[in-house]
Amino acid sequence: RGAWWDNGRTVLHLGDRLITPDGEHPITEPFPSRHIYQRLKRLQGPGGVEPLSVEDAAVIVSIANRFRWEVPASGTLLVGWVVLGPICGALPWRPHLWLTAGAGTGKSAILDRFVVPLLGDFALVVSGATTEAGLRQTICCDAVPVVFDEAESNEKGDQQRMQAILSLARVASSESSAAMLKGSPSGEVSRYRVRSMFLLSSIATALKQGADKSRFAQLTLRSPSDIPKQEREAHWAALDRDLDCHITPELSRRLIARTAGLIPMIRQAAGVFTRAAARHFDSQRLGDQYGTLLAGAWSLLSDVAPTEAEAELCIAAHEWDSYSQSTEIPDERRCIQTILQRPIRVETNDKPLTRTIGELVDLATSRDSCIEISADLADQTLAEMALENGSPSESGAQAADEQESIAHKQARHLAAAREAAAQTAPAAPVPVSSGQLSF
Repeated sequence: RGAWWDNGRTVLHLGDRLITPDGEHPITEPFPSRHIYQRLKRLQGPGGVEPLSVEDAAVIVSIANRFRWEVPASGTLLVGWVVLGPICGALPWRPHLWLTAGAGTGKSAILDRFVVPLLGDFALVVSGATTEAGLRQTICCDAVPVVFDEAESNEKGDQQRMQAILSLARVASSESSAAMLKGSPSGEVSRYRVRSMFLLSSIATALKQGADKSRFAQLTLRSPSDIPKQEREAHWAALDRDLDCHITPELSRRLIARTAGLIPMIRQAAGVFTRAAARHFDSQRLGDQYGTLLAGAWSLLSDVAPTEAEAELCIAAHEWDSYSQSTEIPDERRCIQTILQRPIRVETNDKPLTRTIGELVDLATSRDSCIEISADLADQTLAEMALENGSPSESGAQAADEQESIAHKQARHLAAAREAAAQTAPAAPVPVSSGQLSF
């Protein structure tokens, strides 16, 4: 089920019927396609309502921007994700979001009162201890958005579970003919082709790998303590009233009807925004991620695809520093940073001290001694670490020579890595004026 791009045309599979630009087709009747559309549980979908107009769609953008975001562009990205969710199967790239904030900031309210109602019955809503296998088997071959609340990873078991779910989301991002194959003890093989967009919500993210960080846009809410109580209460009272008044099942059906009818335009807009975003971020992956989300937001405010100039103006209207900085560090540099930040124990004449490897490298390479640790002691400590990691140990003068050689070699390598990281660090981006989505 879901929306599909079938040989240059849009097909909306609603379980018991197919909706195409030519009209509605019962699933039991022959349908000209090289794909097989199975009869599945019925989805209501648009329900034959009038598609949402540009004027009526503006209220969705307005409400999204009124949530208390750390970065104003987050409202635009959330709108883009909500618009694209029901048609995610028809997209060449499927971006994901991770909503983060402290306890009591309103994360669940955003999901329950804004995101999920607008997705209608397309949404797969899960929470808590949901596993990758449970998600995969529930989704099967549907192209539906996944909303995951309370995606916490505090305990070790939770961390492993969330990494498996992130692996599933990673596979779902790109469009390819590759299938996911899973074997069973009975010898049977199950085939999955996940085409979902994920929105996860938690206090802290579980994003560790660079491949995951570039596929998830992190949206962060401001802490309530940063806002005066009276202002906070007045703001929420007005927002609560508008959520009840405007975010309704009828609005959801009209939004889905509009989006389904604009799939060809959205795909074209995604191409334009992707190229513009790739130039802005100097990264094709970030261009795919944010360009696709901006195309979804654009479809609420226009019925035609943007020009290259319009896409560039839209991107320039927002502040993107936090999004580019969160994913600009390659995995190899993050590996070096992790090594340099590791604390180790240093045995001095007076007492044992704890210092990071980076601090010891500074001492060993500069040959400057601090009050507590000499350059020679830093050298010796690094050498001992090298021996523990598998360097051969021998007796006598040969062992001492090898130990010293290892220490200097390790120090030189780490220092070179730090120097390379400093030289390749991107220049501070030029600030641009932030603002809401406007054209």
